[in-house]
Amino acid sequence: MVTEDYLKNKINTPLKNKEKLIALRKAFKTTRDRQNENKFLFLYLDQRKERLKESRDFSIGNKELLCQAIKNFEKKWFQSILLQD
Repeated sequence: MVTEDYLKNKINTPLKNKEKLIALRKAFKTTRDRQNENKFLFLYLDQRKERLKESRDFSIGNKELLCQAIKNFEKKWFQSILLQD
């Protein structure tokens, strides 16, 4: 199970090691640079982002959609267990 302490440790450990911090920054910079280079490959990116946000807003907390998904999984022989927070 992922705990808050585990995540804090995972974040703070590289910060204590300067070489790891430099490597992380370089990796993130490389990722951002590649994303900027490839933006032109994705036409209508802003529209796609907006559609994704709308889909996410519709899906999260939609109990009817959840029930439909569980039924579909169970039809395909997947065992579904609904847990409560």
